[in-house]
Amino acid sequence: MMHAAGRACLCFGLLAVICGGSEPEDSPVWVSSEREAEGCAQAQPEVLGGELCESPSTPVTAAALGAHAAPTLRADTTYGVHLRLEGGRYGGVVSFTPERSGTYTVFLGTPPMPLRVVSDGGPLAAGCLKWISGETCRDFRRAYGYRLQAGTQYRLEFGPIAPQSRVRLRIQSPPGGLVDRPIVFAAALGGAPAPDLYTVQPDGTELTRLTQTEGGERFPRWSPDYSQVAYLVGTELYVANADGGGAHRVAARVGRDARSVSAPAWSPDGKRLVYPYPRDSWIVSDGYETVDESYETTLHFVNADGTGDVPFAEPADPVAPPGLGTLTEPAWSSTGWILFRLSDDCPDCAGGDWWGLVRADGSEFHEVSPPGSDVDWSPDGTRWVFTHWVGGAIAVSQAESPTATELPATGRMPHWSADGRQIAFIKDDGIYVINADGTGERRVLAVNGVRDLDW
Repeated sequence: MMHAAGRACLCFGLLAVICGGSEPEDSPVWVSSEREAEGCAQAQPEVLGGELCESPSTPVTAAALGAHAAPTLRADTTYGVHLRLEGGRYGGVVSFTPERSGTYTVFLGTPPMPLRVVSDGGPLAAGCLKWISGETCRDFRRAYGYRLQAGTQYRLEFGPIAPQSRVRLRIQSPPGGLVDRPIVFAAALGGAPAPDLYTVQPDGTELTRLTQTEGGERFPRWSPDYSQVAYLVGTELYVANADGGGAHRVAARVGRDARSVSAPAWSPDGKRLVYPYPRDSWIVSDGYETVDESYETTLHFVNADGTGDVPFAEPADPVAPPGLGTLTEPAWSSTGWILFRLSDDCPDCAGGDWWGLVRADGSEFHEVSPPGSDVDWSPDGTRWVFTHWVGGAIAVSQAESPTATELPATGRMPHWSADGRQIAFIKDDGIYVINADGTGERRVLAVNGVRDLDW
């Protein structure tokens, strides 16, 4: 069903993203004043303060350029690197070995200092990541992003330059290990006739194709431990390993038509999935008109290996009698609550769309009113993010609260990062990420036609 596919590297915005290895064509590996002026010309000034600008520097003397051994630096420590005078110019080299993989930020002071980052696989390409305002931080003026691998030794080579004999340097760790979990999304890229699944790191690197089929994949959802991904092929539910291998069908029919097909949701322990399941076909006639209710769905549970498919015990409620209406868009919180959308369009019901909150066994049902669609639970089960009914703004609220805070961003299909500090969402021109407090909106990937995503 699935075929592993190669990785692709992209260049977007102001950051040249790295997939490791040798120097890409036409991609400069030396950071210089000319390169900075070109790469940072349109960058937004970064307000930098606090520890980064106020912390004292630790002195270290660089080894000579070309030296086999070099002093080893630590992450998240500010250094004053003393360079060596060679042939009337200053230069030197230091080394760094990251403890975990991720995008590290190299902060440099002024004046501009030529810098190259090298591993055994060759030099890494460089691009400006931040232009730091001198009014807020005089110690650092530039920042560069590098995707580094845990356990790999990297050499940071400075110069040669005259007459600069010292440079202020800091290698900042990625902001929390969980934020480096990849985003999975469905899109028809490169003229593909149907959408496939891809993953991309939240910094835009490591674009990887997971699937390549004629049927087209959509609605991908990570398991809680990110070891598996569930998704739909047509109206069939599949589960595969995180790299796209080991795909197997776990349910033969999800929903009944376009109105009732929606994404599955994982249980908190990653052992089961809940998904919309078609009700028995039936026709309703009240003597005046005949209504085809064949598109309605309930919910079903199934184990991740495809066994144990059982129906949801629908609660009795005043919105629609058990066995009627369309239940769809399930979202399962880490605390065990299942949120679902109910369209009570049967002839003897009130009519309209409602949201219900219930335990997996059908108990403790009650109505809730998130003022939007595409609802996603925060990792701790206390908040919702969704697309607001009015204006399409990305909005955040406390779970079960009718009051929402609109973020300064519009889009669709918002999903929390694994640490709950950021939100990924889709716009017409690509995948975006914004901080949960509404700051720092940025485009991760410039692609058209993204159908859905999960983070």
